[in-house]
Amino acid sequence: MKSRPILSQTATIAILCLLGSVAPLLADEPARHTFAIGTNDFLLDGRRLQIRCGEIHAARVPREYWRHRLQMARAMGLNTVCAYLFWNQIEPRPGEFNWSGQADVVEFCRIAQSEGLWVILRPGPYSCAEWEMGGLPWWLLKNDEIQLTAKTLRHFQFARAVQSFYGNDNR
Repeated sequence: MKSRPILSQTATIAILCLLGSVAPLLADEPARHTFAIGTNDFLLDGRRLQIRCGEIHAARVPREYWRHRLQMARAMGLNTVCAYLFWNQIEPRPGEFNWSGQADVVEFCRIAQSEGLWVILRPGPYSCAEWEMGGLPWWLLKNDEIQLTAKTLRHFQFARAVQSFYGNDNR
């Protein structure tokens, strides 16, 4: 069976976001961490890491409540939160990206960090989560060749739009 590059790229991004880019804010310089997959465990800085995770989607929680929700997740014993990046929120029109307000994922991650939580960002392209069109932007459907079917993930123009969303636009 042939692997789908979009899906493997999404998995890579999720792992990198979890342990590569979200570091504690305890010092002036962000701490550097190492992450590895051991024989039986994830390893963070050479030590076993058990990921205890819950979902908090920044887009669904009013921004003024982000810290409170993240504090509650920490109080429940979680050390990680998963968060979707809904494509139709981030790129409402082709090439127009919005990273402000409810879509300010950097601020969401900083707050999570300050509360002692790791973050797994899940950029899609398809998010499901009972979000309109699974997070796919409406403008994809203006292209008559793109239809919402199982074949969509393999469609050339869909893949190009995803590459642009991921910041790998080679046009």
